Amino acid sequence: NLFPHYSVLKNLCDAPIHVQKRNAAEVKKEARELLVKQNPIPLPPFFVQAQTNSILRRELENKMRGGMKEEELQKEAEKLISDAKVLEEHGCFAIVLEKIPADLAKRVTESVSVPTIGIGAGAATSGQVLVFHDMMGITQQFSPRFLRRYHSLGEEIINAVSHYISDVKAVDFPNDKEQY
Repeated sequence: NLFPHYSVLKNLCDAPIHVQKRNAAEVKKEARELLVKQNPIPLPPFFVQAQTNSILRRELENKMRGGMKEEELQKEAEKLISDAKVLEEHGCFAIVLEKIPADLAKRVTESVSVPTIGIGAGAATSGQVLVFHDMMGITQQFSPRFLRRYHSLGEEIINAVSHYISDVKAVDFPNDKEQY
């Protein structure tokens, strides 16, 4: 893989789409066919993201927002299900489904025997993931619909750092008890 943190499919798709400015649908079709033909074993022994990649996810989101016809949405959904099956066939032991409609995540989950992990993909996946910094309220700029904050540590951290800066400026840190 050119970028080890990307799936094989994403690595195959990125350059032709972004550098050569080729049609994303055609590139993904070619990449899927190549993956099946080449049998890319071994897949890394960790979660392989099968959203299929961020390009497909963005396209799906844009198409859904733009009033994508039901027939087109069904075709995209079937491609995603097919990709999940290909990943399973090639040794993937879990699939991450990110920011896709809950009913589609349920269909993908029901179509494979490996666990699916959802992040913004509804409750019908095998498990859920939520980024710790987001969940704990450390980051405030990112706030997608699926995010539930369980704490507001961001504010507490800002207050603590401000207090530290004040203590240093006042030459109150470190004090005699905090020195050797």
